[in-house]
This record gives sequence, C-alpha cells and structure tokens, in this order.
Amino acid sequence: MWEMLKVAWDIFVLRDAAQRGKLNWRKTGFVVGFVVLEYLIAMPALILYIQHPQYKSLFLAAMTLAVVILVVFIWLAVRLRPWTSAA
Repeated sequence: MWEMLKVAWDIFVLRDAAQRGKLNWRKTGFVVGFVVLEYLIAMPALILYIQHPQYKSLFLAAMTLAVVILVVFIWLAVRLRPWTSAA
C-alpha cells in the first residue's frame, strides 16, 4: 500500500513539474537513457558476481564505470540547465 502511495505522489509531482514547464522531453530522455545505461552496466555484472564470486574485480570495474557515468550525467544536467535571470 505504501508503494502505491509513493507512486501516486511521484506521478503528481511529475505532472506538476510538466505543467510548470520544468519537465520536457529532453530531460525525460536524459533520465531514461541514464537509467537504461546504469541497468545495462550494473545488472549483468551483479548477476555474474553473485553466481561467480571470483569475478569481483569485474564487478568493481563495472560499479566504478557506473559511478563515472553518474558524474558525467550530473555534469551534463548542470551544464545544460537553462539559465534564467533573476529580473
């Protein structure tokens, strides 16, 4: 029940942001791309590590790559943010 409430709240917040013009298809594309990329990198490495613990170095390398991608996406989010004037 709690999860359904959280999902409903998330939909409400996203709808409100879209109505205010703070959410557009470009931002949505960046978010979906980031999530898909993280899952494509992290999940196979995690599953391989769970089944074969000797591949710990591969798992750590994949997680390091995931962190680097996170930093790059945060940098892009800050860099491509529209600058509005205070006036």
